[in-house]
Amino acid sequence: MERKKITISDLMAKKEKGSKITMLTAYDYPTAQMVDKAG
Repeated sequence: MERKKITISDLMAKKEKGSKITMLTAYDYPTAQMVDKAG
């Protein structure tokens, strides 16, 4: 099952609702690929 990509509009809506979000920063391309595949 593939997840829907989150857009800026989605994040802004979550902020307005007061929802908490989890984020991760990937400083290089290989790490970004692993994070993206992990979901």
